[in-house]
Amino acid sequence: MVCPTTRLPPELIVAIFELCLPARPHVSSPHHAPLLLSQITRAWRAFTLTAPSLWSTAVFSHAGSPELLELWLESSGECPLTLDLAAKNEARAYEYALEIMRHAPRWKDVRLNMPLQALRPLYDYAGGFPALENLSIVASQYPLAGRGLGSESGSWRVAGAAPMLRSATFFAYGLLNVLLPLEDLTVLRLDSLPDPRKAVALLKQCQVLQKFACQQYESLGDQSDSTIFTHLALSSVDVAPETFVLLNLPNLRQVQLACPTHNEALTRAARFLRALVRRSKCQITSLCVYLGQNWRFRELESLVDEYPGLVHLRLRFSSSDAGHEFRLVAHDGSSSLAAVFQPRAGGARLAQLANLEICDYGWWEMEQLVAIVRQRGLQSLRWHSTLYTEPPTARELEKLQELKMDGVDVLVACGLDHVGRGVVSFVGTVPAGEAWWME
Repeated sequence: MVCPTTRLPPELIVAIFELCLPARPHVSSPHHAPLLLSQITRAWRAFTLTAPSLWSTAVFSHAGSPELLELWLESSGECPLTLDLAAKNEARAYEYALEIMRHAPRWKDVRLNMPLQALRPLYDYAGGFPALENLSIVASQYPLAGRGLGSESGSWRVAGAAPMLRSATFFAYGLLNVLLPLEDLTVLRLDSLPDPRKAVALLKQCQVLQKFACQQYESLGDQSDSTIFTHLALSSVDVAPETFVLLNLPNLRQVQLACPTHNEALTRAARFLRALVRRSKCQITSLCVYLGQNWRFRELESLVDEYPGLVHLRLRFSSSDAGHEFRLVAHDGSSSLAAVFQPRAGGARLAQLANLEICDYGWWEMEQLVAIVRQRGLQSLRWHSTLYTEPPTARELEKLQELKMDGVDVLVACGLDHVGRGVVSFVGTVPAGEAWWME
């Protein structure tokens, strides 16, 4: 019997096979296309190996074979490459790095998570990255002496070699000694910098930057000079609040506040943000608040009351200690996150809110908050636990399904994409991999 697919034009078969690829980059596996397709018949195998677009995305984790990576990249022909490689073992990571450098001119979107010393091949490469648009490097196993690659391998000059690069993420930025095209970047994420003034110095070189993240400083440095720098393009910041006193951001719309340590952190961060908003005369429409343990909800109420124009609110709670047992403490000693969304004395609270995201609050108060989402006419609800847990109760799942049937964009899930089991979705109108916590 002749296989029906052999009667189809090759370009139509390719289009069909491309629809079988994971919606988001997924760890390369025989259980997913394109490897899965190559195991169906000899004809399918031959066809998949001659369709470069099926192999243009390679996601390899710690157990992936360097030989398979080599075959994968060779099969991708001349297609621009999306690479997501993670390896804890330095020898394995070094093999990965050697292999992908052979295809550096085709890099488009590259994410590397590997030991610092395994990145040496990047410094030995003298060519360009003409197609590179997004680069993310998380360098693990930092040298104990704090000595980075620059002391042995010189600088890695990306500036001038990657004319299309617009987004850069670097963890271990201080040790990598990388020269970036700062004047072209629209997104820059760093794990740490020496002090807030170094952050401002970077921003002065990034005049078209729209999104900047750097949550940690080695010290606060000299606070006596309060010279303020105006950045006209920056619209999203995720920085330590001490940075706010040095900036004027008239286009600011999105802010993340991280307050995981002590009870005064949120109040202090809110004060810095309030001064920045007043000085910049900007309107915050998206706010993400990362809270530690034992916050009283009145502090959160006070914060959201200051920004009535919020459209998007993300609440992320610490899961490091009590995990899913985290609860906000109300005035009367009870626990209630739902109270944050109740009307206040002067009228409605968060009247413009359309999107609510909750992370690591377990499934506490789900039924009450689902009711609020319906009453307020919100457009979307995201609820996630990074730790694996039992699913919501049957009644809660029923309420979530009703919400979904009413046209609300709903996603309730647990887990993390980079661990073995990935993300488990309990209720969803979109794939779990498209949730905000994957950003």
